[in-house]
Amino acid sequence: MARRYGAAFKTVNISKLFNFPAGRIKGRWWKQLAEHLGGYPKGKQQSWGIPFAMGARRARTIIVSADRDEVTIRLSGRADYLCLLHEWRQLQEDEHWDDPTEGLVVGEYELTYSDGSTHVQPCRSTCTVRSTRKIIPRA
Repeated sequence: MARRYGAAFKTVNISKLFNFPAGRIKGRWWKQLAEHLGGYPKGKQQSWGIPFAMGARRARTIIVSADRDEVTIRLSGRADYLCLLHEWRQLQEDEHWDDPTEGLVVGEYELTYSDGSTHVQPCRSTCTVRSTRKIIPRA
């Protein structure tokens, strides 16, 4: 009998929260972002051996939080690890500019556990936020 090594993964479908691109897109940066997203892999993908469910073809592909401070994703169950696939893109200098210094906090994940305790995990440019070019399509 063969032994099985490695972790067991469960992909959680959060596509109902994907909100971009949608409707008529205004602004050069947003149009460039929408074009960039057209090159994203679709459907089931793996990054570093971890399975992810990407957006479907011609559908909203990502969660954009530009018009709100936070996005809530409710999950149930138990997990030893939570793996999220994300990318950060610097706005053009004429629209809004943050110093792109390595380590710049570009977002946060706040995890709230069933007992009410919380943990805030910062996402830092080039430290924890990597390019989607690391995604390897399934064979």
